Parts: sequence; structure tokens; C-alpha cells
Amino acid sequence: MLMNKNSFAGLALAVAIGLAFPLGGLAEDKKANPGPIDVAAWSQLFVDKHLIESSKGIELVVNPPKKMGRVLLPEKPWEAYRIFVQTVLRDGDVYRMYYSCMPSKPASKGGTIKCRHCGSEVPDDTVICKCGWCPSVKTRARMFGNVAYAESKDGIHWERPDLGLKEFDGSKANNLIPNVGPVVSIVPNPINGMRLLSLGDDLNMIKLVGSKDGRVFQVLAEGLSPFGMDTANQILWDPNYEKYVAYLRGFPGRRVVVRAEMDDPTKTPWPHNKGADLNIKKGSKYVTTELPIVMDGQALGTYQVYNPALNIYPNRKGGVYLAFPTVYRGYPRQPGRPHHHYNLTPNDGMAEIYLLVSRDGKKFSIPAKTAYVSPGTENEPDKGYLSMAVGIIEKGDELWQYYTGVEVTHGVVDPDRRSRIGGAYLLVQKRDRFVGARAGHGGGEIVTPPLVFSGNRLEINVDCGGLGEAWVEILDADGKPIPGFQMKESDVIDMNHLRARCAWMENPDVGKLAGRPVKLHFKLRGATLYAFRFCR
Repeated sequence: MLMNKNSFAGLALAVAIGLAFPLGGLAEDKKANPGPIDVAAWSQLFVDKHLIESSKGIELVVNPPKKMGRVLLPEKPWEAYRIFVQTVLRDGDVYRMYYSCMPSKPASKGGTIKCRHCGSEVPDDTVICKCGWCPSVKTRARMFGNVAYAESKDGIHWERPDLGLKEFDGSKANNLIPNVGPVVSIVPNPINGMRLLSLGDDLNMIKLVGSKDGRVFQVLAEGLSPFGMDTANQILWDPNYEKYVAYLRGFPGRRVVVRAEMDDPTKTPWPHNKGADLNIKKGSKYVTTELPIVMDGQALGTYQVYNPALNIYPNRKGGVYLAFPTVYRGYPRQPGRPHHHYNLTPNDGMAEIYLLVSRDGKKFSIPAKTAYVSPGTENEPDKGYLSMAVGIIEKGDELWQYYTGVEVTHGVVDPDRRSRIGGAYLLVQKRDRFVGARAGHGGGEIVTPPLVFSGNRLEINVDCGGLGEAWVEILDADGKPIPGFQMKESDVIDMNHLRARCAWMENPDVGKLAGRPVKLHFKLRGATLYAFRFCR
């Protein structure tokens, strides 16, 4: 039987009693707050437990975005094998895309070469040796060192401008960009007039590069660190610290993400601890203990985390840190089964995209052990390896993101057998709906820590579907219901809303409580609460 708001007439007493001890569900993670949280008039997201002082019958659930298909496919000779999109930014009226690309297999001269990593003799057109590494510096530069640029007016239809900047197979008639890495950010305080920053595409990450126009990049600093970082490293301006922050690849025996911060990224080397574990591993230096680990896959088991794809959402002081890293499950060896696909390629495995959340950019949590973007089915072109691009683009009430999906697994690089794989896929998310606090049809409730707000209206982002309902009560700092805002007076909310107006006996005005510490008490049944916002 469906319940109406009168079914909750006794909640005021129950809450007053219940707040004397933790509720169930997420309440075991309750932490003391030094003071009320100033939520001002910004959206407050239930992406973690930060806004949950106590709860009952509630679980955090990831809300996967909608896959809209590929918007950029491999078409040109320098991307004949595959495309990996790694940044999409909206810069004024222009959408800028940066992606790494790989051409077809190099032509063979009929000879052999010695692998620079394991010393094996391999055919001279080998891209990946049996040891799992590219055997030749020349081959690596041709196959793995290409970053390309595309532009769009709407984020869907993309053009490849003829930049004439980098030679490929004897011609500069292409959209390739030298120096730059594929992860690019726009900073509010340009360095030498350059407002787009990136980390150079060398494995040892020795360069900081910048651009004024998003096309031509110049070297700003070299010798950033004494160790290598490998793939998809990013640097950005963090408005919460008013510093430059880099999220980088670490490898203390597994793939992790480490963090470095600095006032001036052109002053090198960047700050780091002198670690005893700094070593040479298969020809490259990897950071192990020299920088703090901020993202790790150990909470998910033995899986590894990299390609952080970090965004501050919204990109302002007080924004929450949302990262969309690749989570990698390496294939175990299968002794005695030489033809099993686990054994065919070293460093192979599957990967999907998870959402990690932080309030300080230094410690990230996994709100739910569910992927944000999962591989497609066996007949779809994104059935294998997945990787998210940096960038969350606001389009009205939609949030656009982009990802790479390929049909092959992590360790498979076979341009002699496949072509035109990968590409830029579009994802569409509803505003603020990355993670939600979900109550089943048995009901659930949330009480927030003390809050201070501005404005005179309260809106909630909530999906009640067709059968669910939601109610809101406002408590004082001690957890006592405030007359005029009690649960029994709450107007019921149903249906699916990005901005549901909260009211009590049809009165939505909460202005007299502005600036006063209060708590919000949400009652949900068959509904998911994503965010709330005080406004005018």
C-alpha cells in the first residue's frame, strides 16, 4: 500500500529520539564537524557521505550516463589503426578535442631488429615485442607519439584543421600537434601569455608546454621530475588551493595516481620526496614513494587505477573533485593453456571507467563499487578497453563527457590485423546526477550535518520515478524540527525533477532561516536524491 505524507506525522518525535544515536545504513561513517557547512546558494551533491550525518535505508548508487555513440571515427592515415580521445574542452564558442592516434603498421624492410628492452631478435616492423614493450625508439615515436587536434561548434560535428605543424610520412598536411600531451587544461592565470597547459608526450614527462590559441604549443619548462609517469598525466589550476596541481601516473608495484602541487610549475624539478624506491624498471623510471598516492584500486580488490580524468565540478572554489579513472583488471596467466586468450599478450586485461570523489583533491573515495561506464556487448565497438577524456561540458541541463572505447583488450596492439578502431564517444548525463542517495520502496531517510545557507527557496534534484515520493523537514542545529518546516507539513514531491521546489503547507519561503545553522531531514520512498540547492 502506498503511503502519503500523513503516514509520517509521527516522524518529528521519531527523529528527535533517533538523532540521539546513529541511524542505520551509512551512519557508521558519521564524523564530527568543526562547524556548520556553508552551502551558500550552490548545488550540493550527494556524491559521497560528506552531506550525510546519519541515515537509514539509504545506499549511494552510481548513475551511469547515456551512451550516444561515436562522434569522431578514425579516418586519416595517421590514425588508421586507432584513436584515443583524452581531452574535450569548451573554450568560448569553440569545442577543442585532443586525442592520441596511431597509424598503420610500419613498412618492413625484410630484416630484424633487437628489442631495446629484452634483447630478442624480432622482425623490423614489430610494434609490440613479446615482452610487452615497443622494441624500437623509431617505431615508438611513429606509432605512439602522435597527438591530434579537432574543433567543433556543437560538440557533435568535428573538423580536423590542416595545421601544418608536424610531419607524418613526409607531409605536414595534417592535424597533428608536436610537443603537446593529449591532456590539456585551460588556466585562469596564463604563463607567459599561454592559457592552455599540457604535459609533454615523452614517456619521461620532462616537459611542461603551453599554448595561446590551443593549436601551437611551446615548451615552458623541462626536467619536471627525475622519474617517468607514462600515460594521461594532467596539470590544472586548483581554485581551492590557488595552486597548480598535477595528477600523475605512479607505479609502486601497481598502477596508481599520485599528486604534486606547486606555485610555479616552471620551477623545476617539481617538489617531491627523495624515495629509496626510485628505481629503473624495464628501462623507465617510475615514481613509487616520492609523491603521495591519491587514487588507488585496492578498495576494489587487486585492480589498478590510472588515467585520472579529473575535473573540479563546478570549476570554481568549493567545487567537488570528480575523477573518472580507468580501472584495470590484469589477466592472470593460465599455465598449461597456451592458446587461452589470457596468455596471448603480456600486460593484457580488461578495463572500465569508475567514478572517484574527493572534497580536498588529496583523498579520493569510491562512492559505489559500480562502473560509471562499462564495456559494450560482444558485437559493439567499445566491448574492450575504455578510457575517459578530461572535461565536463555544460549544455543546458545536460552534462557532456567523452570517452574512448575500443574492441580490443588492454595489451592488444595489432595494427597489422585491425584498423579504424577506437574513436570519441559522447556521453550525456543529467545535471548533478553522478551519484545519488537511493531509498527503496521500504523507505529511507537522511539527516545532513548542520548547514548555513543563503537564499529563500530550497530545491532538490530527485528522481521519484512513477511510484516514489519524497518529503523534506528542516531541523535546528540540535536536531529538533522547526515549526512551520516539520515533516507533517511537508508538501509531497513525486515524479522526476532536476529542480523540485520544496514547500510546507504550500509555503516555499525559507528566507527567515538563512544564515542560521540548520539540518535537512529527507524522507524518501522509492526515490533517488542527487542534490539540493538553496536559491532566490
